Amino acid sequence: MHRLKFVRYPQSEPGSQGVGPHKDSTGLFTFLSQDQVGGLEVLNRSGQWISAPYIEGTFVVNVQQGFEAITGGLCPATTHRVIAPATSTRYSIPFFQAVRLDLTLEFLKEAAVDIVRRIPTQKVANIENVTIPSEFLSPLFSCFGEAQLRNRIISHPDVGRRWYPELYEKYSRQSLS
Repeated sequence: MHRLKFVRYPQSEPGSQGVGPHKDSTGLFTFLSQDQVGGLEVLNRSGQWISAPYIEGTFVVNVQQGFEAITGGLCPATTHRVIAPATSTRYSIPFFQAVRLDLTLEFLKEAAVDIVRRIPTQKVANIENVTIPSEFLSPLFSCFGEAQLRNRIISHPDVGRRWYPELYEKYSRQSLS
């Protein structure tokens, strides 16, 4: 199911975490409209966090874990985070293009053989140097919905600890690699 969110990050102490490092897990792509406040950071191929600045009239487009799985990992999902703003409130509007929650990695890999075959082999050299595991590429989860639940709980640890303490403990100790 596709999702559109209206997100507000209130002004906070300098260096406060808005949303921890994660890869979007609902499907194929995220289209993000953000304001001029800033705070969105992306992990580059060298393992450094870089700012994704506001550019008037544009959207930020993130690759999600579903597309990473369809391409056999050749097009890695975007690892990103949000640093809570220190000077004013940040607003953003992300649209998450989703896949069905009962989709399994096995089915996706079978259906995507033709897509992966069409990706030029020289693209393999362009894979991130920094490997951040994706929930959906892990055999630990029975379907995309379970992988997405883990992603949400780990990306929002304050919410995970409060509302899903047992799952938070399980998922925070779990290694995806």
